[in-house]
Amino acid sequence: IAPVGYHHGNAGVAAAMRLQWRVVQEVEPITDLPGEDRAFGSGLFVDLIPRSCWFTNVRYCVAPEDWTRLSVGIRQRAGNRCEICGDGGVLEAHERWDYRPDGTQILKRLVSVCRPCHQVTHFGLSQLRGLEDECAKHWARVNPGGDFDAHVEQAFAIWDSRNRRDWVLDLSIIGNAGLHIVKPVAASERRAVAERTLRDSG
Repeated sequence: IAPVGYHHGNAGVAAAMRLQWRVVQEVEPITDLPGEDRAFGSGLFVDLIPRSCWFTNVRYCVAPEDWTRLSVGIRQRAGNRCEICGDGGVLEAHERWDYRPDGTQILKRLVSVCRPCHQVTHFGLSQLRGLEDECAKHWARVNPGGDFDAHVEQAFAIWDSRNRRDWVLDLSIIGNAGLHIVKPVAASERRAVAERTLRDSG
């Protein structure tokens, strides 16, 4: 069966296709974030996000197309390598936060990370997914001679302390890049979003 508009020639085919599919525009990667500290938060460590900040990360605070531009740019400027262990493969953009005594959680940097490094960083979520052993092995490879159990214990102690207050996000380096920051997921909805995310990811 000929596509709708086929008898009108190429112009008709193109018109019919535009009705069915959206034209994909080439994204312009964002590699420069004014005010970013690219030396902040180096190395591989468990970095547990306080409960009051769950699902308020950059991905949830910018438009999907802007997150695509950011994540592509972060990977490109790192030479498509993990900035922690140097591996290639599947890479993701990850936030590095500074927790100030006044209760402000400041985005200091975005970093290109491989999947194993990202899983170690979000160890709490990885535990729920049954990835503890994989995380321990990868952490030991990146931090030879270290004590992973002691490191995790310290990370959870810091997390418990940070959970005693609510945190306010400072995403200035995103705004400085000219991106529009949208309202993050409401605190009352974060548990449901967390459960849905876990269910969808298996």
